[in-house]
This record gives sequence, structure tokens and C-alpha cells, in this order.
Amino acid sequence: MVTFRQVFRSTFLFLFLIIVSCTPPEDPIKCFSKNTNCTITNSYGTFPDRSICQAANAVYPTTEEELISLVANATKGKRKMKVATRYSHSIPKLVCPDGLDGLLISTKYLNRVLEIDLQSMRINVESGVTLRQLINEAAKAGLALPYAPYWWGLTIGGLLSTGAHGSTLWGKGSSVHDYVVALTIVSPGGPEDGYAKVRRLDESNSELNAAKVSLGVLGVISKVTLQLQPLFKRSITYVVKNDKGLGDEASSFGLKHEFADISWYPSQHKAVYRIDDRISSNTSGNGLYDIIQFRSTLSVGLALVRTTEENQESLGNAEGKCISARLTTTTLLTSAYGLTNNGIGFTGYPVIGYHNRLQSSGTCLDSPEDALITVCPWDPRVKGEYFLQTTFSISLSVVKNFIQDVQRLVNLEPKALCVLEQYNGILMRYVKASSAYLGKQEDAIDFDITYYRSKDPMTPRLYEDILEEIEQLALFKYGALPHWGKNQNLAFDGAVKKLKNAGEFLKVKQMYDPTGLFSNEWTDQVLGLKGSVTIVRKGCALEGLCICSEDIHCATNKDISADQKDRSPEMDRIHVDTEPLEDEEKPTASVNEEEKEKHAQLLALPPHGSEVFIGGLPKDALEDDLRDLCEPIGEIFEIRLMKDKDSGESKGFAFVAFKSKEVAQKAIEELHSKEFKGKTLRCSLSETKNRLFIGNVPKSWTEDEFRKVIEEVGPGVEVIELIKDPQNPARNRGFAFILYYNNACADYSRQKMLIANFKLDGNTPTVSWADPKGTPDHSAAAAQVKALYVKNIPENTTIEQLKELFQHHGEVTKVVMPPGKAGKRDFGFIHYAERSSALKAVKDNEKYEIDGQVLEVVLAKPQADKKPEGLHPYTAGLHPNQVTHPSYGGFAGSPYGSLSAGFGVTASFQQPVIYGRGPMPAGMHMVPMVLPDGRIGYVLQQPGVQMPQPRPRRVDRSNGPSGPARAGSSGDDGNRSRRNRFIVVQAMVPDLRESRVSLKRDEILCLGKKTRNGQEGEERWRKGLEVAETVRETSALVGLGMTGKNGGNGIGDTPHMVLESSQLF
Repeated sequence: MVTFRQVFRSTFLFLFLIIVSCTPPEDPIKCFSKNTNCTITNSYGTFPDRSICQAANAVYPTTEEELISLVANATKGKRKMKVATRYSHSIPKLVCPDGLDGLLISTKYLNRVLEIDLQSMRINVESGVTLRQLINEAAKAGLALPYAPYWWGLTIGGLLSTGAHGSTLWGKGSSVHDYVVALTIVSPGGPEDGYAKVRRLDESNSELNAAKVSLGVLGVISKVTLQLQPLFKRSITYVVKNDKGLGDEASSFGLKHEFADISWYPSQHKAVYRIDDRISSNTSGNGLYDIIQFRSTLSVGLALVRTTEENQESLGNAEGKCISARLTTTTLLTSAYGLTNNGIGFTGYPVIGYHNRLQSSGTCLDSPEDALITVCPWDPRVKGEYFLQTTFSISLSVVKNFIQDVQRLVNLEPKALCVLEQYNGILMRYVKASSAYLGKQEDAIDFDITYYRSKDPMTPRLYEDILEEIEQLALFKYGALPHWGKNQNLAFDGAVKKLKNAGEFLKVKQMYDPTGLFSNEWTDQVLGLKGSVTIVRKGCALEGLCICSEDIHCATNKDISADQKDRSPEMDRIHVDTEPLEDEEKPTASVNEEEKEKHAQLLALPPHGSEVFIGGLPKDALEDDLRDLCEPIGEIFEIRLMKDKDSGESKGFAFVAFKSKEVAQKAIEELHSKEFKGKTLRCSLSETKNRLFIGNVPKSWTEDEFRKVIEEVGPGVEVIELIKDPQNPARNRGFAFILYYNNACADYSRQKMLIANFKLDGNTPTVSWADPKGTPDHSAAAAQVKALYVKNIPENTTIEQLKELFQHHGEVTKVVMPPGKAGKRDFGFIHYAERSSALKAVKDNEKYEIDGQVLEVVLAKPQADKKPEGLHPYTAGLHPNQVTHPSYGGFAGSPYGSLSAGFGVTASFQQPVIYGRGPMPAGMHMVPMVLPDGRIGYVLQQPGVQMPQPRPRRVDRSNGPSGPARAGSSGDDGNRSRRNRFIVVQAMVPDLRESRVSLKRDEILCLGKKTRNGQEGEERWRKGLEVAETVRETSALVGLGMTGKNGGNGIGDTPHMVLESSQLF
């Protein structure tokens, strides 16, 4: 058994910081006689399938002219060609020419910096220039490449071919290819071209998007021009945190810090955040980043570490691996990962220095020969690091769920991922969507995982099943894109189908190299041109060549341990189980396995805002037609073509659920008003709810206490708003709003909280749907708005004044204002003939003033579509309990003049609306009403309803909290009050002292009636206040729900609620 002392000694030797000469890596090309009869490998000495790549010849051009001649001769002879770089760091078989007659073209001597233009801040280099050369030469000129990979032993041509990147979400992103402004590429040509065609591409040529990331299949890149920036300084600090909040923090951390990344150690429940930003060049500091893992290392130390690993693997010593992992992490943190404040020693954070001294490293590359006493740690000539790498990028929109899946695996097997932490855990780098056809499709996090590889391909690794599960979760469940220069074969299976512009790339490939001379079997498989990249053979799953779908795929020279076999069924279930890991302090133990499985199913559904309504479909449209229409936009979760349940005929509309909100919004933009089979499509977001109102919360509870209970109820809690008491911040106001990941999660929790025995510290909560807060309008109707909502208009302002103020933006067709009468009038609508005029009016920087009073101006919100499909009912499909989003109405039929503006709320201001199900009934009238303080409120009266007659005051009898409070005492009084519903639209109420509530103008009051029978009245009063807050927070309804009680138009001194909660929410 390996002792603790052995582990410590070997690990320490591995990390020992030495500054001695080092044997540089050997050339990856080996030829037996004057560049003939050659083989090529990568810098690690082994390809994923352990095959040997052969070639008839290797050539080393020194100029572009030589390169053109070599390509022409090979093309004329129909020889396969592949480009090789100085260090050949790509793990997959990108460099292998097919057959035995292939030609290897090395860019080793195409390594000159050709020009640096200080005025345009551009650098022109040959493709064999290393990243280190470029960084150093640019710095001498006072310039910098803003973002780059951390390893500087890559050539510019090589890193472009594989899409290599650093870490940022800022600027154009972290991929070097997105800073390419021009390049020259030499491809096969016809006789008219002399058998070699030279293309000089710049940003005006769309083919540059194919050449920037090409996998080497378009030809040989000879020259590259990159856009640089003025040299600057950076400040770096590493901060260690518990990883329980990693899922929530990961997606936003990269937006806060320009060069941020995260090193994650899952088995240690630890995440190390790199706080890294550019700062003023005047700040003192000359820091240097000489990354420890890229330094020269004693061969004897590497041999000891490797021997220790092999012993741990053979003995199944997981504890030993965890000890090694903790020591590795501690040493790296203590030594600041190789940062020094002055190039000599580390004295503390922050480390400040020039960008060129901090952005990349790799000092083991450029030292003289020392007979292999010291080497790069992975040098295959010594017994050292021998590993596999899995690297993939996951969209920011789902990265939280993936992280929680990995955390759940750690909960099942706490020691399983120590095998990763021996290699510095999981490096998380930020990448941005790219214009390159084979580049990243959306903003994402790149997960870089390195782990032990056995010299025997038939020997399984310790916890191999869990490592494979992580990879397959990422690739197949979360649609991750593989890094083109890393990974095993399995990662590339189907990858090209995830690229929206793959077809454009293949068109360019066919144009540049129609006979495929620069392609090989592997690239054809990866690009979907020939078979599958997976290799099926005995034990193929052990090294990521295939999925273990049959026993023979997982066959080994040794039996898999019984505990790993017992663990497999649980691992299989992870594919559909996304139970989020809760904080250690959160009480999740009470949730049984059945509930966990249900939670996982709910979280596996797409997030809120990812489903699109598509109307105007032809009756003969099929689901396959919709799939063909939508799949090019992004990955689809589900398509539901709505059909008549009796006839089976299409209803002409459908719901398409995408995997992310971003893709859904893109679908609306691309499909709305598009012609499809002779019909014009109408598209908008399917409006489902994911926000709940919770009333009767104990007012002494803190937000943490409330959160603890709510997160036990159901999954997917994203935001909790426990409304504070402004008079006493230590207490809450008795109600809250909860935002969930999707409608399914919200409805699951809603139903559980409606169960009779569910209590909040003895209180029975009020639970109902609440509308999204501040949700932008993505509907098709919103795109047609030509009107403005104007607020804060001074009293006595005329329609002519408003028209004159706004007409310089375009033709004003109508100005609508409510009647003044005794109440103050301060809002109105400006209608333009063209939408562009309205947009210009709200985008202009000028202030709109009348009599020194500044107006508030926004686009008006449209009235809901009156057609049935326009209301987007959500009555079928996965979640039968989903609730239709209420539509917004407007003013109509006022006896005081036309108020049919047709517009309701916008996100920024509270515009007067009628809030209820469907469009407002025709013929609604606005009627003035006398309020208790003598002011006038405007009430909308429903058609055909008379004002209630005076009645004696009676004790109120309610038909329950779910129904309306009723005026009167008996007989048909309840029905009478149900027929007489009014909404005060713009009541000017400075103070309703009789109702014990002070209101400012435009606020909302929707109260349960105060009765004289004590506790019952107080209970209904409190519930009324909760409803009032819900309306204010979620719908911007301006007004009072009341019926007259004291005769005529008087509202009386005891207002009470007359709208059921189902009408409000």
C-alpha cells in the first residue's frame, strides 16, 4: 500500500519549482531517411485510438512561394496532404494523411513576424509563428493580443484550425480567430491555377468565416493578420470559495471580470475564482505568470508521481488519490498557481503586471538539451504524465443544471472526482459566440477536464463510469460542443449537427478542395461526410472510442470491481435526473426518492420563455414541416401541433419548445411574418406563468427562513422576493413573490402549497399565480406598435400642445387623453402613422417638457389579439395545469369621447388598464364616481349593468376567500353585486382614512371589506391588502375594485373587493 509519506513526497517532487535547463519537446515528425518514410504523432505521443500515422514524405517550406509550389506538385499528383505544426498539440488525428503516400507539410520554418502596423494596431505573421513569439513581438511595439490560450506553445495556424481560446465574455470573446482581420490560404487548384490557388481573405469576404476555424481541411494557411490593442496592465487575485453556489455564480462571474476563469475541485467542494481585470498602466507592478504545470520538471519526480498513480489505480486506492489531490490543490494555491509579483517571488494579491507577462506561459519549451533530466511534464520520452482530456463548452443558459448534475454525482461517490483533482480539477473558461462557421454557437463555459490514462488500453480507470457519465451528460443531454483540438472520438459524434452554419462551411470546403486532398477519414467522419467517428471494437468504451452499449464494448483484461457494477444503474439514471444539489445547510433529506425523480423531470424541461407560439399555419402542415422550419434556428425540445380533438384536423397553430430562451427569441425574430406554404406566420412567446404570490407569511420570518421552507416544497426556485415592511425593516409585510425556473416547477410547488395541511409556522398561506415582473413584451403585436404612452402631463394641457410637441418625429394621426372633469389628468397616447416615428420619439435624447414639467414617454403596449390563437392558450401538452396568461385591454366606448387607445401597460410605467381574461368587452363605459373625500374617480361600468340602488347597510356575508365579497345580506344580493362590478381607473385618492390605508395618486387598492365582527373582518382586510400588493407588483392595474353602497354614484366608506382572484391573476 502506498503510504501518505510516499504520496506527499511524489506530489511535492511533481510540483517542485525548479528553474533549470530543460530538454525541449522533439519534433512530432520522424522520418527514416531524408524526410521520407515518416510517422507523425502529437506532443503526448499517442492518438485517442493509439494508431500510428504514416506518410511518404515530410516537407519544410521556408517561404510562401515554396509552399505554393509544394501544394501544386502534390495536387497534380493527387496526393493527400496534411499540415503539421512545430509542437503538434492537438489530441485528435487532425494531422494524419490517409494512406501511405501522404505528404506532411510542416510550418516549422514559416515562423516570421512580417509586419507590425502601429497606426492600425495590426500584426501580420506567418502561420508557423508561435503564440509566444506573437505576444513578445507585439509587446515590444506597445501592443497586445487581448485574449489567448494559456499555453503559448501553439502556432498561429494551429490554434486557428482548432478554435483555441482563452477566457472572456468581453469584447469579441476569447477565441483568437475572432481577432483575425485577414489571412492567406493556399489550396489545391486546377490547371488554370497552376494546381495551387492562393486566396487572400479579409473581413469583407464571408469565406473568412470558414477559414478562421477550418480543422485544416481547406488548405495551408500561410499568413495571418490580427487586430491588436494597446498594451495594458492587469490585476489578478485568486479567491477560494465553497462550490455550493457555483451553479448560480458561474454564468454571471464572467460578465463581472474581463479575464475571469474558475478552477473547480468537486470532491473538495471547492471553487477557485480568478478575479482578473485590466487596470491603468500607471499602476505599479511587474508581475509574471509562469504557470506551474507548464514548467520544466525533473524526470525522476515525474516517474515517482506516475508510479504512485499506477499503484493507486491497480489497488483501487481512492483515498490515496484524494490525498494526492488535496496536496496538489494546496500547493498550487500556496504558490498562487505560478504567479509572482516581480518575476521572482509571490508576496500577496493582487498580482499586477503587463498583459504580455500574465496571459500565457510554457517555459518548458525553449530550453537547451539536458539529456532528459528535466522535461515538459507530458513528454512521451520519459515516464511522466499520460492522460486523457475531455473539453467541451456548455451554453450559459443551462450551465447551472450541468454543474448541479456533477455535484449530484459527487454526492453519490464523494471520492470519484479526486482523479480529476490530481490534474488540477476542472478548468472553467468563458467563451463567446463566434462568427466562424465552426466556432462557438453561443456564449458558454468551456469545461477542461484532464485525467489518468492507462498504458494498457484494456485496463479500466478508477471511477471510469462516473467520468464517462459527466462527458455524456454534457454532450448528449446539454448539447455541448467539443473542443476541436482535444477529446476522444466519442465527443465528436454528431457534433457537426449542432452547428447552425455547418452547411456554409461545407460549401466553402467543396469550393476550396473539391477532391478532399486536405481531408482524411477522421475529418470526413467529424464533418458528417463519411460514417461515424466512433470505433466499435472490444473495449472501445474504455478510451472514449464508443458508448458501452454492449458488454464487449466494456470488456477489460480485469474484472470491474463489484462496487462499480452496483453503481452503474444509478449512473444510468443521471441522464434524465437533474436534481439540483441544494446547499449543505438546506433540509433536503426529507425529500424522498420519488420526489427527487419528479424534481429531476421538472428541471429537465426547458426554462420559462423557451416556447414559441406559431400561428397562421396552413391546415396541411405536419410536425415534420415545423421541424424542418425550426431546426436550423436551434435545438428543439418538443413540437405540439394543435388539432381538433374530434376531426383531427390542424387548428392552424402550434407550440414549439426550444432548449433555451435565446433560441426561442431568435425563432420569433426569424419566423414572424415569414411566408410558409403560402401563409404568413405569426409568432410570439407562448405565455405561461412561472411566478407565484404567497400571502399570510409570518411577518417575523427572515428571507432565509422563508427560503428554507420554499426550497423544500419543490425544485427550480430562482428568485424569492419577501416584501419588507418599510416601517420596520426587521419584519416583512406578510407576502412574497417566487420566481421559478419554468411553469412546471411553479405549478408543482403551487399545488403542494395548496394542500390543507401545508402551513407556514401554523399559518395557512394564500397561494396564487402572479404575472412576471418587468417582463419585456416579445409578442408579434408589440412589433406593430405605433403609439406612445405619455405620463406626467401638466393639468390643462391641450391635445394641440401634445401634437405640436411630438409631430416633428413624424405624422401624428391621433392624440388620446382621458376626460379632465374634476380630477387631474396626467396621461395620454400619441398615435403616429409610422412605427419608425414612434421609435425615434422614444430613442431621442431630448427631454419632453410642458410648462417646465418633464414628461415620461415610452412605447405603448398593444391590446391582446382578439383571435383565439392569439391568446396563446396553454391547455394541452406536457402540463395541463398551465394557466393562460391574461390579456390586456384598453378603454372603449366612453360617453365622454373616444378613449379607444387600445394600449395597456408597458414595463416602465403604470399605464391604466383593465386586467382580466380576454379582451375588454365592447361598449364598456367610463362613469364618474364621487369618492369619500369628495374627489372624482372614473369607473368603467360593464355593458348592460345599472348602478346599484341605495340599500340599508347590512352585515357582510362572504362566500369564501375564492369568491367575491358581496354587498347586501340575503336573497339575490350576492348575485346583484356580482352583476355590478366596477373598476376605478384613475381615482385621485390622497387619503382614504376610513379604510385605514393611505394611497398616492395612481396607486392601487383592492380590499376585503372591513366588518364589525372582529377577527373575521381583520382576516379579510389583511387578505385584501395582500391582493392589492399582488396587483400593484404584477399587473400595474391602476384603480379600485368597488361597488356603490350609499346610493347613486357614491362608493361609500367601506370599499370591498368585487373581482375573483381568477380574474385578477
